[in-house]
Amino acid sequence: MSNKWQKDFPRESGYYWFYGWLWMDARVKISPKWSLVEVKNISNGICWVTEGNFIYPRENHVGLFCKVEFPEPPDLGIAE
Repeated sequence: MSNKWQKDFPRESGYYWFYGWLWMDARVKISPKWSLVEVKNISNGICWVTEGNFIYPRENHVGLFCKVEFPEPPDLGIAE
């Protein structure tokens, strides 16, 4: 899914950008916004978390997801 936007909730663990409206009642009042969503595989399925809140596909969020590609961390320069 690298660098491709999708409407469906992601099913693979990781971090994703969400651009749109997380809460339906806000669509008429505010512009779409960026959110960082963490996707986790848990014992009873998948959970999606953003801004300290669980979000679910059935809540009809309007927007798109794209997987975040984090760079490799810098070398600490510590000899082993």
